[in-house]
Parts: sequence; C-alpha cells; structure tokens
Amino acid sequence: MFDSPEEKAALQSAIDDAIEGMQSKNTELLREVKQLKRGKDIDPSDVTKLEEQIDGLKAELQTSTKANKESEKTVKKLTEDLGSEQEFTKKLLIDNGLTAELTANGVTNPAHLSGARALLRDGLDVVADGKDRVARAGEKSIVDYVKEWSDSDIGKNYVAADQTTGGGSGGDGDKPTPTDLSKMTATQKMDAGRAKAA
Repeated sequence: MFDSPEEKAALQSAIDDAIEGMQSKNTELLREVKQLKRGKDIDPSDVTKLEEQIDGLKAELQTSTKANKESEKTVKKLTEDLGSEQEFTKKLLIDNGLTAELTANGVTNPAHLSGARALLRDGLDVVADGKDRVARAGEKSIVDYVKEWSDSDIGKNYVAADQTTGGGSGGDGDKPTPTDLSKMTATQKMDAGRAKAA
C-alpha cells in the first residue's frame, strides 16, 4: 500500500496540506466574524452562516486528523510486517545457500552441518543483484565464502572424512586383508594365531 519512504512522505504531505488549508480557512472565517461583530451593520444571518462554516471546518479537521492517525497506524503495521517478512526471507535464503554449499564442500553430517551454518550465518548478508537477492560475505559470493571456510583448519574438522581411507572408512587403506579361516587347515590356523599373538 505505502511501502516506500517516498509514498509515505507523499501521503503525509497531502494530509498536512489538507489540514493546513482547513486551519487557514478557519482563521480567515473567525477574522470575518470579528470584523462583522465590530461593524454597525451586522446581519444575524451572516453570523449564523459563518458559525456554520466554522463548525463544518472543525468537523472536517477532526475527520482528517482521525484519518491521519489511522493511516499512520496502518503504515506502521505494514512496515513492521514487511520487516518481519524480510528477516524471514533473509534467514531462509542464507540457510538454504549455506546448506547447499556446505554439502557440496563435504559437510554432510547433520550435526556438523547445523553447527557450520550457525558459525557462518552471521558473516553473510542478503544483497540485491539486479532483480535477485543473493547471500554474500562482503565482496565474496557464498560459494567462495564456504569454500574458503571448508579449506580452513576449523572447516576441515566439519568436512566428512574420505570414505576410502582414514577412520570409519570402508576401503583398504593400510589395513591388512582379513584371512578367511574357513579355507585354512588346522596347522595354518595355529600358525596364524601364533603370528597374531606375537
């Protein structure tokens, strides 16, 4: 309705102009009444007519003042609603962007992902990029920001271990291949047991 500061200013200006016009007309009519009362030829119908005009202007002034207050309340509520929606949209855009980029950079554990989002969220802001809104960390895109963090000493602790080596891996790495005991003779089994104990 009245979202931009220019629209709000234009509304306030129009209301102020209307009130100022009514107040100056009211002052003018009161001056005329005083002059007529001082004069010798005061026609009671003129006085009555002027008093009716004054009463009408007072009523219009009250109506305009009430409408102005209602407009101000509406503008305030719409501004608050807009701010709330913008904050929600900002959080959603940042969180979705972080989730996508962190996952792409190897942060796949849900607990680590949640922690990493919490660490990185405050460093981002939503800015206009043409008609679009994008999350940026200063001059860095969210892609570069998350990649740089993932490669840092702190970020490396959040990135999932390569599943072919290291702890929890399913690959061979440096581990010896397990021996299939079902294919061994009794002597071979005893030799393997002694070698393992040694």
